[in-house]
Parts: sequence; structure tokens; C-alpha cells
Amino acid sequence: MTTLKNNLSAKSDELIKITKIKYQYYPEISNTLGSVNAGLLLSYLIDARIENAEGVWLSNKVDAVREKTGLSRVQQKTAIRVLLKNDLIESKRAGLPSTRHFKLNAKVLTDFLRTPSETEIKL
Repeated sequence: MTTLKNNLSAKSDELIKITKIKYQYYPEISNTLGSVNAGLLLSYLIDARIENAEGVWLSNKVDAVREKTGLSRVQQKTAIRVLLKNDLIESKRAGLPSTRHFKLNAKVLTDFLRTPSETEIKL
């Protein structure tokens, strides 16, 4: 049994390397938001924030997000709109060349994750 677990673990590590999956997807978020794309982007931003303990604002170029999530520019724009309307994130442009930066709204996000069924979603 231990050999099987070790083999599965090694296969999982190999799969992660091949597919470059580096974040956890939280389907409950998508279900509550009513948008798979918004849930996917928020899941990615949550994990990116956990990994990046340095700063509050996360710099995310369109192509980098596409590579990590599979979301096109238009899908990202729509997902960002849903997240902004629900105050789950803040967004700004900064730097030269200008890039998108996101900040998770910790209080709203915490309340949202604790009681998703009671959250009124704005689409």
C-alpha cells in the first residue's frame, strides 16, 4: 500500500511539472459567483497572494494569467469585472510599461469564503 501511495505521489508531482499547474482551484467560489472564469481567476489570485508574501499588490500581465489559467484577455476582463463589482479585489495599473496590479480585499473575501450562501452576488 505504501508503494502505491509513493507511486501515485510521484505521478502527481510529474503531472504538475508537465501541466504547470501551480495553484488550487476552488469550485465553491465559482458556484457562488455564478462564473467559472471569475472563480478561476480569484482562485489563482488567492494562491498567488499566498506565495507572494512580499507585497499586497500582485502584478499580473494578461499573457501570464492566460498561461496559468487558460483565460483569454476577454475572459479575464469579464472575470475582473465580476470580482470588482463584488469588492473581492481592487485593481490598478502601474509601472512602465503599464501592467495590471490586483489586491485582494481581505475582509470582504474572508466574509465571502466563510458564508458564501449568504453573500449577495452582483453580476
